[in-house]
Amino acid sequence: GRRTYLWIWLTVIILPSIISITRFYTVRQSGTEETEVVIIQPNIDPYTEKFTVPFEDQLRKTLYMAAGSITENTSWLLTPETTVDDPVNEQDMDSNKYIMDLREFAGQNPGISIVSGLVSFRLYPPAKEPPSNSARKIDSSGYFYDHFNSAFMIDSAGVRGIYHKSKLVPGIEMQFSAGLGNLINIIVPYLGGTKWGYGIQKERACFEHPYTGQVAAPIICYESVFGNYVADYVRKGANTLFIITNDGWWKNTSGYKQHLSYASIRAIETRRPVARAANTGISCIIDIRGKRTQETQWWTEDILSGNISSETSLTPYVKYGDYLMRFSAVLSVLILAYVFIALPVRKKITGISPKQCNP
Repeated sequence: GRRTYLWIWLTVIILPSIISITRFYTVRQSGTEETEVVIIQPNIDPYTEKFTVPFEDQLRKTLYMAAGSITENTSWLLTPETTVDDPVNEQDMDSNKYIMDLREFAGQNPGISIVSGLVSFRLYPPAKEPPSNSARKIDSSGYFYDHFNSAFMIDSAGVRGIYHKSKLVPGIEMQFSAGLGNLINIIVPYLGGTKWGYGIQKERACFEHPYTGQVAAPIICYESVFGNYVADYVRKGANTLFIITNDGWWKNTSGYKQHLSYASIRAIETRRPVARAANTGISCIIDIRGKRTQETQWWTEDILSGNISSETSLTPYVKYGDYLMRFSAVLSVLILAYVFIALPVRKKITGISPKQCNP
């Protein structure tokens, strides 16, 4: 009895721990090339400044911070979620003042690609039915529109890619009805997304740097919580992970710390380095072991600069997804069925108590 329990303890607890520690110290980068990334943490208070300070000034502050940190070796400039919070028309981005400012800045710094967050929208022609579940009618003209919490990549040539956040925060970014959205606006009028809810896209989209060829996964805030969702980016060719977020809503609670810890888990699962840009912190660079090699302080204005590798290896998690969870779920169901169904039935048939059924 005791020896059996000892072997179970060793197998279930101690052995996996030894394997994990060994792996932490022996894992090596599969990519030899590294690129420099500059991360901006503008520290704009989401409860006050975010919606009172002019959007032009917020962007100007971000670019001013970046200007003094970019070098001739910089490949990426990463800024937080909703850096541009004044909705941008996706069908006419080139003429938008914010886009023109970002493009001009990229032109002044040859070779960089900027990955940033913005709120965007798309117009649809008149129709009787909405073209998507999130689309709203503008007026009696019959036109519909969708808003998106987006990430986009831009350089001196213009916008090269856009991705719409597709794991939305229920009730805030994802609304089940217009009435619910109006009710939430009355209760919490300043939270982003509550006026309209956001649309999504079905597939993940990666951003490829036009000069280095490095492929980045644009992960927006809440999406970093979902492991298999992030692994989809890697299956599509991402060799590094970019997380843009605004954790200031949490204020000084454990919420932003827990959200930060998920980024390390995603790095371990995929063996991809992570560059994380958070509006109020904590921004950081995480290696493929899940260790934060550089990080900022919470609720401070700061800039990070560091190197990230281009990883190509595929972990079992990336290849097979949440197989351990599925196996554990099936095993749990079988154990519960044995304890609460099989043993009581056996007792009734044989007259033996469930405890006596155990070997």
